[in-house]
Amino acid sequence: MLPEIEKTCVLLPNDYKDVKNANGDIIYRIKECVDDLEYKFNDSGTGKEIKFKITEKRIVTYNPKLAKKQKYEIKKEVEQARLLKASQAKKSEYGDSAKYVVFTTADKKGNETSGKIKVTMNEELIRKSPAHAGYNMLVTSEISMGGRDVYNAYHNLWRIGESFRISFNLWLSTIF
Repeated sequence: MLPEIEKTCVLLPNDYKDVKNANGDIIYRIKECVDDLEYKFNDSGTGKEIKFKITEKRIVTYNPKLAKKQKYEIKKEVEQARLLKASQAKKSEYGDSAKYVVFTTADKKGNETSGKIKVTMNEELIRKSPAHAGYNMLVTSEISMGGRDVYNAYHNLWRIGESFRISFNLWLSTIF
């Protein structure tokens, strides 16, 4: 869902640094950049467009194990979409595989109408999706931390949630 310029930046192999385990195997690859980015939105009260710039750090990682898993999931979802298309399934039956199909209303000649739904495979997305597998981008306004520190902090957030969950369960057990 990234803009094309960011997709291009993510996929360019330059500036990535390998993070390896004790055996020398690559765990993940990481690169980072800091940039001033402009955002805009329409104020619901005045209807005016508001623009502002903010300095952000973008940390991009590539994980080979995640890529393998995601490519398998993509293949599975595409196969499911093709099977559902062949069996003329309802749109509600597609689930996650719906992103690989396009639903349009069309007649037998392919002309758009308000009638029967035509299902076609989104071949461009099917072709591009595996190239993006394994990549992850973190965006933060914390520009003084190093990219690996931000990555590690992000990946340790589950511990905070787990601590709250345990504390809450202990609190509940004292009440009941």
